[in-house]
Amino acid sequence: MVNVTKASLKGGVATGVSMGFFFFCIYLCYAYCFSIGSVWIDKPYWNTAENRNYLAGDTLAVFFGVLFGLFALGGAGPAFNAVSEAKAAGKIAFEIIARQPLVKQDDPSA
Repeated sequence: MVNVTKASLKGGVATGVSMGFFFFCIYLCYAYCFSIGSVWIDKPYWNTAENRNYLAGDTLAVFFGVLFGLFALGGAGPAFNAVSEAKAAGKIAFEIIARQPLVKQDDPSA
């Protein structure tokens, strides 16, 4: 395979795995939120923040809070991509800066 094809395949696999993990986290939070919420509503569990038992609205509020937080983390992906591109560009720039020229600027024989 050509190097470009290999790199593209690696990028596609990385994107697929990260999206799969992201959706796995979302669905895991769905399951956890609604299972714990249903237990807390069925067996009265005291909500110390509100000084009352948990209600269905509390479960939905926590669910949407976690969901929005996960989507915010998912939006950080392009920022990580930009950081990796900046690291590659920085490596090239530092190699150019550290390079020793073949012709010396202050050499009187040149």
